[in-house]
Amino acid sequence: MAAVTRSSSMRAPLLAALLLACPLLASGCAAQTAAPAPRAAAGTSTSGIPAALQTQWQAFRTAALAGDNAALAGMTRFPLEVAGTLDDSGVQRIGQDRFAATLAKVLNQDSGLSPRQPQTNRDLVQQTQSLSQDPRKPTVAGDQARVGALVFSRIGSQWKLTRVYLEDE
Repeated sequence: MAAVTRSSSMRAPLLAALLLACPLLASGCAAQTAAPAPRAAAGTSTSGIPAALQTQWQAFRTAALAGDNAALAGMTRFPLEVAGTLDDSGVQRIGQDRFAATLAKVLNQDSGLSPRQPQTNRDLVQQTQSLSQDPRKPTVAGDQARVGALVFSRIGSQWKLTRVYLEDE
């Protein structure tokens, strides 16, 4: 009888441990087999482009194609940096007084992105209805985004045009 009592007294803790472990094991297995797809970070679309940048791009694109310089100026941080296409060209900073003429030059110059068929930056803006992140040539790196000769930077919670590249004359 003593053997039966000892055996049953050892079974109780073992049984309790198994009862506690089973739900944990079951939930761990279920989590491995049915893990939900990772969600995009808050404010980021599934393409890896911040939602605020995507919205800003739509507004910028619409204004650029309409030639709405007042709206474009509102989406730009002044002084706007104007860099040449060569490393030693230097950077100029321009105010709103020179903005419209400078942006017109930038939009009318070749984007340099299509060696077989020339494409202006205006064509690039028109064809880029929505931004997407391409691992071979990323659009967004940290707080900056580049579309052809146009560079946008995150300033607080907004994205603004902060730099353009203008062919050296």
